[in-house]
Amino acid sequence: QVGNTTTTTACTATTNLTNAANRGHQIFVDMDRYTHAKLRYFGNVTGAQTGTVSVNLRDIAAGTDSISSSFNSGTSCVDRSSATTDLTAKTGVVPFTARIGDSTATDDPALSSVSVEFCTGSF
Repeated sequence: QVGNTTTTTACTATTNLTNAANRGHQIFVDMDRYTHAKLRYFGNVTGAQTGTVSVNLRDIAAGTDSISSSFNSGTSCVDRSSATTDLTAKTGVVPFTARIGDSTATDDPALSSVSVEFCTGSF
């Protein structure tokens, strides 16, 4: 890891998300410098919760998710991360945001933070 930049988006007590949608602040990243990215997220998840939670890194300009990450909300893990994603195909300054949602509206886990780290090589 030669260099990195980390951006954190607070997502405290996100409830009733229902569908995946842009929830975080917009950030601009120079993709001519940074080539890889990884999502990490924390939250309160109980065994009684159902549905699938999505935490994605959204390329706003392209209208696509650069990183797609999801988990079953019936799990008890509160510290999760996506795989490292090679984004060398992206060039210039790219606007990103966190895209978060749950397939079940009534029992969303409370995400306390979502962070994304960009670096110049694989983690």
